[in-house]
Amino acid sequence: MSAPSRRVEDLDMHKDAPPRPKVGEPCNGCGLCCAYAPCPMAQVRLWQEEGWCSALEWHDGEKRYRCGLVIAPDRHIWYIPRLLRKMAGRYFSRGLATAHGCDFYPADTGR
Repeated sequence: MSAPSRRVEDLDMHKDAPPRPKVGEPCNGCGLCCAYAPCPMAQVRLWQEEGWCSALEWHDGEKRYRCGLVIAPDRHIWYIPRLLRKMAGRYFSRGLATAHGCDFYPADTGR
């Protein structure tokens, strides 16, 4: 799959979204990675190959974006029972390596 022909500057992010952290710094919920292109988990589970990830959610009280596959997978994948929400969320969190820092560096921004 080729890289999306998009520019980070062209993404319409929420006005209160935090700025993108440096590569390796903890995720701060800027949402740019998910708005730029869906992650491999979303590509497989949501059948979405390009564009703004449909699981990206803005949380006004926290002033940040969150991954819906991590916090409420049953809202995005119909076959996950609500009772398994936490377990499925942990699965997606591990698969996305959310605890390992930012790894978003599209071609137009460099590292």
